[in-house]
Amino acid sequence: MRNRFLMTMCLVCVSGLLSAASARAVIMVLIPLNSVVDKEEFIFIARVKEILPDKPAMVLAFDENLKGKAPFERMPVNLTGDAEAKKDKHTEVLLDRIDKDTPIVIITTKRGGRYIAFGFTNGTWFQMEGRIEKQDDKEVVRWSFLHCEPYLVRTFKGTTEELKQIVVDAVAKKKAPPPPNEKEKPGFGPPIKKSSGVGGFPFAVIQLPFLGLIAALAALFQLRHSLHARGPVVAAPLSPFFRTGNVGSDAASQIRSRVSDHLFRGRFHLASDRFEE
Repeated sequence: MRNRFLMTMCLVCVSGLLSAASARAVIMVLIPLNSVVDKEEFIFIARVKEILPDKPAMVLAFDENLKGKAPFERMPVNLTGDAEAKKDKHTEVLLDRIDKDTPIVIITTKRGGRYIAFGFTNGTWFQMEGRIEKQDDKEVVRWSFLHCEPYLVRTFKGTTEELKQIVVDAVAKKKAPPPPNEKEKPGFGPPIKKSSGVGGFPFAVIQLPFLGLIAALAALFQLRHSLHARGPVVAAPLSPFFRTGNVGSDAASQIRSRVSDHLFRGRFHLASDRFEE
């Protein structure tokens, strides 16, 4: 009788550990994924919409329900972290593994005046706390990142898409989640390659031709002025190429050839050139 009671208590503790965790230290107990899916109230996908590393903070936006109906559309998260996070630099660990539009599996349950939530993205687990406050007669949830959970890779270590499919199949009773791997070493998923030059690169591509055109026109007018200094050699506007007045055919050909060469090479120093008639 005593053994049966102890076994029951152990199962209750393990199955409700994620939602009931007060979360002031990393979770080291082995937790089966099927218990997480069965006991937690909400499981959904959120995407990173904004990252503010200087604050530090991030903004998550709801994307897709996997279990239950998520009560959040937008989740601003303070990424300062608790003492555990500061000791092991977990804020930096998380920032290295998220980028704009990164999908995150969120697992959470409401407990009294707060939500305890766990996030997973491509092999990295972390824990958050959402404190419920009243603002203008409405409930507002203030989210804070607590720390990463390196031992939860024993519960599951894979990709975000794989975990999503596992949850979908488990909720639909199609397939049971895989068992935990107690031999998996604690750790995190790999850092991701950050997107760079967003906005800047297209601007440069657009601007360079215009800059080249301006430089080319300036060079052509300088050339025209230089030739005029020697006499009325160019009598009409430089359009569409340029028309020659008193310039001989050989000189005109030479000018056209030289300008074309400089235009295509992107070198606009024609003003210093001297052309012989």
